[in-house]
Amino acid sequence: MKPTTPLDTDIAAILGPSFTGPLDPLLRRMALAENEIDAAKKRHPEHAMALHDAFLALQPSDVILRSGPDKLYPLHCHELLERAVHAVHLSGWREEQLRIQVERWMFTAMAVPSLPEREHWETVFREKHEDEVSWFQERAAISLQLIANTGVAKTASIVDVGAGASRLVDGLLAAGYRDLLVVDLAEAALAKARARLKERASEVRWLVRDVTTWVPEERFDVWHDRALFHFMVHPEDREAYLTTLRRALSVGGHAIFATFASDGPESCSGMPVQRYEPETLAQALGADFHLVESVRDAHVTPANKVQSFQYSRFERVR
Repeated sequence: MKPTTPLDTDIAAILGPSFTGPLDPLLRRMALAENEIDAAKKRHPEHAMALHDAFLALQPSDVILRSGPDKLYPLHCHELLERAVHAVHLSGWREEQLRIQVERWMFTAMAVPSLPEREHWETVFREKHEDEVSWFQERAAISLQLIANTGVAKTASIVDVGAGASRLVDGLLAAGYRDLLVVDLAEAALAKARARLKERASEVRWLVRDVTTWVPEERFDVWHDRALFHFMVHPEDREAYLTTLRRALSVGGHAIFATFASDGPESCSGMPVQRYEPETLAQALGADFHLVESVRDAHVTPANKVQSFQYSRFERVR
């Protein structure tokens, strides 16, 4: 389905002569936005005109000229969000509720993970067995212990972001946890995990998302991340990740991170990483999070190489 605006014939004029990027990704994302808002019109027919205004507010702008349709980081996208909020006046909707809804449309339209990054991880998980990747663990022992240390009930909501085909979910199910969401950018990774769990896969929720553009619609008691955050080497990516974390994790909830330590590798799977110690990770997360405990780990890869990790558990205090 092609969007009614911007029209194909007008898009060059809208973007201006300085834009040289591909048009197809932009049109595809605008079509996604139109589909989202069309669905919302059916749910809220009384607000059809205002919802149409929201779509118009998401049109290409000088933001695209600066960053290109495949590089619209959420930090830049907030300019579009502000315009959309100004354009839409839905009676009876609280401002914060409206901001979250329009932000969801915006991210769907403009911040779909870049194709090269998504394809990289899809290829990795399609072409390699789970025990052929350097981060493979037969059992996620440290993560399981840190989650147990939180003291949360077996009914607590737990999300594992950037999970890949990790066996943490196997361990959580075996330990009796029941409210589990597994998130990853690559469908191929989640497919491997579901196949391994067989019938138990239906006890888990699975979500293909880029965490930097995900807008969670629920709160979690535990946020777990092994080897995702350290790929956030650009400030705008870290800020986007932290925006999602703060939206997803309840105050009083626990955030568990495993990253390469300061003496760990400088890259992983051909991509650069940001290395941390517990104290520098605490600085990166900011004052909303209190460092509770940390663990050092010498991870042995399937190729028998040693990688230095640090695990840190934080409590969200505000």
